[in-house]
Amino acid sequence: MTEHRGNYQELTEYSSELFDQSVETSTPGDTPGHTPGLQQTNFSGTEPLLSPPTTYQPSPDLNENPDRTASHFHGLSGSQTPKSSFYENLSSEEYRPAGATPSRPIYNDLPRNEARGYPKQIYLPRRHWLYIVLILLSVYSTLFSGIYLILAFLGPRYGRAVRTGGSLNSAGASLLTQIIAKSIEMSFVTVMVAFVGQVLSRKAFKAKTGQPLGITLAEMNMRVWIMQPGLMVTRWESVRYAVVSVLGIAALLSAIVAMLYTSAADALVKPQLRFDSWRYRGLQGMVNTSFANAQYIEANCQTPVIPALDPEYGTNNCLDVVDFAANSYYNYGRYISNWSNFANSSNGSTDLTTRPEGVGQFNGATDVHAAWIEIANVTEDSETYGRTINNISMAMPHAGVVQAAHDPINGILQPSDLDGLGIYNLKAAVPSPVVNALCVQMTEDELKPLVYSEFPGAILNTSSWPQQLDNLAPGYKFNLTGTKVDQIFNWSNSTGQWPPIFPKYPISYNTVLNQTSQYGREWIYILGKGSPAQGDDYALCGLRAYLTPNCSTYYNVTSSGGNLTANCDVSPGSTDFTYAQLFQNEAAHMPATNASKDFFELVQEWATTLSLQSGITDAQASNARLLTDLMLPEYSSSNTRITLQPKLPSMAEALAVMAGSTLLMSIQDSPFVPQWNYTNNSTITPGVYETFPIALSAQQYASGPSSPYQRVFYPVLLLVFLTNVVILVYLLSHRGLVTDFSEPLNLFALAVNSPPKEAKEVQSSGRWVGPEGRQYETPWFVRAEGEKVYLESGGHDGTQKRRSFFY
Repeated sequence: MTEHRGNYQELTEYSSELFDQSVETSTPGDTPGHTPGLQQTNFSGTEPLLSPPTTYQPSPDLNENPDRTASHFHGLSGSQTPKSSFYENLSSEEYRPAGATPSRPIYNDLPRNEARGYPKQIYLPRRHWLYIVLILLSVYSTLFSGIYLILAFLGPRYGRAVRTGGSLNSAGASLLTQIIAKSIEMSFVTVMVAFVGQVLSRKAFKAKTGQPLGITLAEMNMRVWIMQPGLMVTRWESVRYAVVSVLGIAALLSAIVAMLYTSAADALVKPQLRFDSWRYRGLQGMVNTSFANAQYIEANCQTPVIPALDPEYGTNNCLDVVDFAANSYYNYGRYISNWSNFANSSNGSTDLTTRPEGVGQFNGATDVHAAWIEIANVTEDSETYGRTINNISMAMPHAGVVQAAHDPINGILQPSDLDGLGIYNLKAAVPSPVVNALCVQMTEDELKPLVYSEFPGAILNTSSWPQQLDNLAPGYKFNLTGTKVDQIFNWSNSTGQWPPIFPKYPISYNTVLNQTSQYGREWIYILGKGSPAQGDDYALCGLRAYLTPNCSTYYNVTSSGGNLTANCDVSPGSTDFTYAQLFQNEAAHMPATNASKDFFELVQEWATTLSLQSGITDAQASNARLLTDLMLPEYSSSNTRITLQPKLPSMAEALAVMAGSTLLMSIQDSPFVPQWNYTNNSTITPGVYETFPIALSAQQYASGPSSPYQRVFYPVLLLVFLTNVVILVYLLSHRGLVTDFSEPLNLFALAVNSPPKEAKEVQSSGRWVGPEGRQYETPWFVRAEGEKVYLESGGHDGTQKRRSFFY
């Protein structure tokens, strides 16, 4: 007797109803405990998974009541169809032998959406709210995953948009990034699960070359991979059988990237502190005064003493104590300490470029590093003039760069703007101040024309020096020329530079100053006498200051402070960023000697403060004693090769370092060019901004990888975006949805509708533990008869296996 699949389904429904009503019905061959009308066998695992009965005996009640309505779930719509109509609608073509493969999908007789070819009860048009919501989620996921991908690749810098105290700080930016990343992840998972469900549901209905494709249990489990990646481990067999297709690979990759997406966004998109490359720009700095303006520096000394308390010396004392004594002694002490470490840890050096550099401090938080420039050869100079000569030039950085870098007008993010973590490096093409210390050793006779106490009839009164110079005998004339060192110091009437006059010869370990000054003098002079063991020579040292275009100022800032450095590398091929390189024409027209005429007035007060004049009273000042200990050996016929001492600084080096603080004071608030270009004599009130070129490399919050290992997350962002694009195109091209039968609720409804015999395809022998082994690759089809929708197994005999990697 032939059997139609619908008859078998109807019999199952009716027998289930009889069982529920406890009606005792039996047919020949039934045994107690068995459901009436069903052929029941034991599943051995060797027969095909789909083996419908070869004979069909309808229930007597079913034959006697042909109009009885089946009680099972009639399709996903929940409607019911009388059996009389069901039998009347059967066509002879649809009757087939048991187990035979239909020549076309059974659901072809159902009303269907003509444009899409699906039964109307499982098709959701594009106007349906579910389709609209899914499209919106897909658009959102595609758009923002694309934005995140662009941000990760371009790594934009957010500047002042993300900073402490700004509209968005780092914590807020991080939280916003994580929230958006999480929403992308959730929307991506949602649309990916829906995409997998749509593809599988359409495969369950669609046919290729007239045959339905079907879906497997392993494929149905793909949605679980994406939502619960850990189940890929516990249900690894489902992965094994489903990953052999394009859709399986896509689902597997989607599960992995969805799991890593938030971490990838955190590594590549979240704003992180990152250095940028050197960027060239202009920086504005305030200019108030000319270089080495002593009156301006004195007036701006910070002191709580009001002028009314000490109108004559109030600001002068502030300058002496706060700026001169404090800064100079601090710098000099650090320098001597560095020399001690250098001498004890090495064999020393006579090469000035490898000896300890000059040091300083600016504004209490910035360490200053000087540079030795225009290095003279001590041996050659001494041999040329037949006496010991020590000529040292030390360049300091432009202190105005520090003030300009911190000026809000320039918008440079400080460490305080970046949670105290920011760093930036800046190099400025500005002139650098230079102090030149020239020490020449002379005998007592050679110095005699320069010592007041040796003048005819002169009686030194230390309390009235240097006013005593006005009390010389009438007609006495100073000897402006004719000394042994005129050429070395460039003393002549034509240059306007004349020799100093010292009050007396200093005794051993003491120094005296020339305090005979007149505007126009470039040098201040110091006369010192060392230990008797060093010989009978005196050291006559001169100090002057000028600006050089051959150095650049480097400023490095961290949360703990800053470093200000003078970089004076003028070697061929140097990439140093100097004023002379950028403004070659201006630098070429600078005068050969541009020594400051104002520096003398400033440094004269400085020298007095540091006890360098204490030798006038034989005061034995400690600073003078240490300084004279550093005199170089005497030049003589038996010692013509004078060099720097390998483990000891020279007197000229020490003087230059001590005077370094005056250079920082002199250059502060001064122009960023080598000359004064204003009509005012020396001061501008209020100040004006000058723009100077800099190269800046700064940390700021930016997207992109901050470490090389973070680049491994680029494929995660790329795959999420590309997958979103594919899904969006897929959804838009289909312009509607079919019911997703991989969803647990829909799958449960299908299982309820399906014949109980089909459960054997997913039940292990003797126990209920779910599918195993090749049961995962058994094809299943979604069938529809009338308004009924149910699952049917394609068996395990190989006739319905997948025929292509792409389907």
